[in-house]
Amino acid sequence: MFKKASILLQSLMLILMMSTATLFVACGDDEDEVVAGDKTQLNALIADLETIANSATTADYPQAAIDEFKAAIQTAKTAAQGTLTQEQINNLITQLNEAKPHSNRKPMAISMNLST
Repeated sequence: MFKKASILLQSLMLILMMSTATLFVACGDDEDEVVAGDKTQLNALIADLETIANSATTADYPQAAIDEFKAAIQTAKTAAQGTLTQEQINNLITQLNEAKPHSNRKPMAISMNLST
């Protein structure tokens, strides 16, 4: 009789452990994982724009415009260090392209609104 009770107790313990493990796995982090996008184009654009920014002079643009452009590039570089979705990367590329200096207008600042 003792042997049957021992086997029953072991079986119940095994069932309890399995159900607890299943519960922990099922109750894991339910947030959707962010699928990282491809930053190749973004990083290439940042490198190209850094070259433009480093060669910009006050003969071509006001110093404030150069400073704003460099700040926009730095903002994009900082954002690119994190995990970004492809949509966020595309938004940064668009913002960087809009921030490019043109002789008839000053560069635009980049916002950090990366929400999708």
